[in-house]
Amino acid sequence: MNGGVTIPSVGNGQAFAREFIVTFNLMFVIIFVATDTAPCGLAIGATVLLDILIAGKTTGASMNPVRTLGPTVAAGHYKSLWIYLVAPRLGALAGAAAHTAAKLSEIRPNQQIHDASNDETTPQPRIHFPPDKSPYRTG
Repeated sequence: MNGGVTIPSVGNGQAFAREFIVTFNLMFVIIFVATDTAPCGLAIGATVLLDILIAGKTTGASMNPVRTLGPTVAAGHYKSLWIYLVAPRLGALAGAAAHTAAKLSEIRPNQQIHDASNDETTPQPRIHFPPDKSPYRTG
């Protein structure tokens, strides 16, 4: 890195893959701890540490397009900027999609619910979040 500008020390393909992977990891963990009861700070901090160990020396482990864009614009050094604009966005989308797929696989769509009050059997709702694990919880 030169003056805060993030410049990959590996080829564009490898830099793209590493930035994609570290952002995927970070987004997956952030969404997991935000929608579960896991300890947030420790999990996210450990993920950032792991990401830095994976990509720190080769790509700077940016994980954030704006963190790279600011110094790049200030220094006027735009080489390989596209990696840091595209890979983190795709990695974040893939991480969110992987988390969603993992959560949806926990749902058993063929499970029937029996209502004893009127002796009817109905299919389980497609998505059911217990009150304490709702992704829309406040506070």
